[in-house]
Amino acid sequence: MGELFLTVDQTPVIADSDSVPPFWGSVFNEARKALREVEVQLNPALLNAAGAAISKARRVIVLGLGGSSSTLAEEVQVRLFRYGVSVIACKDPYLARMSISTLRSDDVFISISATGRAREILDCVDLAHHYGVASIGITAPDSALANAAEIALTTRISEYPDALTPSASRFAFLMIIDLLAAATGYAMGPEARENLRRIKFNLVSERTGVGLEPLGE
Repeated sequence: MGELFLTVDQTPVIADSDSVPPFWGSVFNEARKALREVEVQLNPALLNAAGAAISKARRVIVLGLGGSSSTLAEEVQVRLFRYGVSVIACKDPYLARMSISTLRSDDVFISISATGRAREILDCVDLAHHYGVASIGITAPDSALANAAEIALTTRISEYPDALTPSASRFAFLMIIDLLAAATGYAMGPEARENLRRIKFNLVSERTGVGLEPLGE
C-alpha cells in the first residue's frame, strides 16, 4: 500500500510507495503542523506591536547566530528593506555589539534564537536595553530570550525524530517573519506601498513574464 499524505487543501492522497521517498510525508506533514502551531500560539497583539515599532524605527538591526538563525536574520532583512526600512542583518555577535552601540532609543533590535539560550544573543539584548533600544525576540516561549525581549514572538514546535529531515521550527520561524513583515507594511501604510510599487516598476521592465510574480528573483 502507498503512503498517505495531505495536499495543501488537506485532501488525503495515497501515493505509490515505489515512487515516493520515505521522508516525503514526514517533511510535508511537519511543515503543515508547524504553520498550524504558529497560528494557534502566536499572540496577534504582540505581532502588531512589533510591526508598529519597526515601522517607526530609524534603524533596525537583526541578529541570528548559527546555521538556521543566521539565514533567518537575512530573511528578515530581505522582507523589511523593500518597505524602505533601514535594516541590517548580523551573523557575528561582535559586529552586532558594535552595531547596537550606535543605536538610539528610536531604533529596534531583533534577535532570533530557536532555543532562546544563546549567551551572545542575551548579551546583545542587554546592551540594547542599556541604550534604550526596543527589542524584539523571535524564539521559544518561556525561554531566556522570551523573558528578556520587550516583545517576544514565540512558538513551540516539537522536533521530528528523523535527524535527516529539516527542523520544523524553521518553517514556524519563517511564518513568524512573514507575519512580522506584513504587520510592518500595514503599519507603514502608503509609504510601504510606494516603495514596493517602485521596486516592482523597476523589476517589471527587466522581465518578460506575464501576470503576478514574486517580488524579487
